[in-house]
Amino acid sequence: MKTIISFIENIRKIFYNEANNLNILGKLLYALIIAIITIIISKLVHKLFNKYLLKNSEKLDGKFIDPKKSLTITSVIDNTLKYIIYFIGLVLILEVFDIGKSISVGLAGIGG
Repeated sequence: MKTIISFIENIRKIFYNEANNLNILGKLLYALIIAIITIIISKLVHKLFNKYLLKNSEKLDGKFIDPKKSLTITSVIDNTLKYIIYFIGLVLILEVFDIGKSISVGLAGIGG
């Protein structure tokens, strides 16, 4: 049991400084984890969204809207969801490095 506790303490020393804050290596690892989770969520939402739309498009079968317009709207909504997820991930990563939320939101306003 003592070896496990000492191992955990050694790992903790690698990622934390004396003030019990994440050091640069800890922040990079945390940012990497956030990026990986963001990519996984984006791909999962994309698959679920496309699966839902394929199921509903078979039911509608061009009754209400032109199939080309439906494909365009689907693509726009899918890309919008993807960019929203990536933006949230980027804001979380910037916050790890102590860059304020107001700067991130300001950049989002400039970007679009």
